[in-house]
Amino acid sequence: MIEDQIRARLAALPATFALVEGAAELSLVAGQPKAFPAAYVFESEKAAAPNERLNAVLQRIEADYAIVLVAKSVAAASGAAALTQLRPLETAVLAALIGWQPTGADQPITFTSSTITRVAAGTVWLEVVVSTSWYLEGTAT
Repeated sequence: MIEDQIRARLAALPATFALVEGAAELSLVAGQPKAFPAAYVFESEKAAAPNERLNAVLQRIEADYAIVLVAKSVAAASGAAALTQLRPLETAVLAALIGWQPTGADQPITFTSSTITRVAAGTVWLEVVVSTSWYLEGTAT
């Protein structure tokens, strides 16, 4: 799965993330992650183009992958302090992913958006969305 490849690529960044996990682990976070900085990677949306074949299936699938970054400031309880730690993380994620083509994808990863989703208790949560595509193929039985 492409999201597994993205997680592995981010986990391999030297001295960047204390934690790189998926949607299942993110759903268990009650308040704050176990370690900082954290990254949670999951497929957030997928859409198919119309079928290109008559007696078989050939559809281009476009998928968005969310990378939720969480930074915490130990020096201050304000989100502003955590934000200064978050921007270099976003830059590292984009540098590691943009232009890279995961196995199974037909296009390199591109940047879609980033949104601050939460600021609380000295933490800032930023959702970075990247996209790629592949083809779904099948034959009539």
